[in-house]
Amino acid sequence: TLKAGTSASVLDLYNTNTSANTAELDSTSSDGAVFRLKQGGTTKVEFTSHDTSVSYINTGNFAVGATTSADAKLMIAGVASGDYAVKIDNDQNTNSIYIDHDGVTSSETIFIEAPTNTTGNVIRCTSADALTTGGMLYLESGSTSDSGRSLLHVEQSAGSGGSGTTVAKFKSTGGYTDAPNVVIDTDNTACTSLYIDSEAATGIVIDIPSPAST
Repeated sequence: TLKAGTSASVLDLYNTNTSANTAELDSTSSDGAVFRLKQGGTTKVEFTSHDTSVSYINTGNFAVGATTSADAKLMIAGVASGDYAVKIDNDQNTNSIYIDHDGVTSSETIFIEAPTNTTGNVIRCTSADALTTGGMLYLESGSTSDSGRSLLHVEQSAGSGGSGTTVAKFKSTGGYTDAPNVVIDTDNTACTSLYIDSEAATGIVIDIPSPAST
């Protein structure tokens, strides 16, 4: 049993050997923890390392706010009200999130399952006011496969109801004659540039209300 003395630390290990571990714990237990940290005050558990060093857990899964992470390398649960589950503060000219997803065929790289949003957006980007020649969304595919697919698919799938849903909306308060709000640039001579399949028996296929053109 170690009890606090006059110093700030109950146990202080200092190692001057740059190639040796300061402490090593090895256990043959299949159920018990190799090392357990538990605090009862206001100061939380803290890990620090040298600025240029790499800290890692070389195997297994890791859980924060949960006691198990059986189906994910990183599991985050028990998020407090008003907090983010993940927050990234990146001040460098680098990608804040980089995903290298090799070997995937039929699974999604990013999947959001059954969100319970009602008045909030599932995905939102706002106040991108520093843009000059950059954009807010860029999607590119160089696949040479002739299989049918849609590079962008937006669908309102409710069989009934949802009558107030606009599937896609584009609004611009700027722009000029050389920068229209919607551009369709088709370089394939055998491709249809615009195709409309409308089942509206009494509705309007194309409606241009009160254009202000002079």
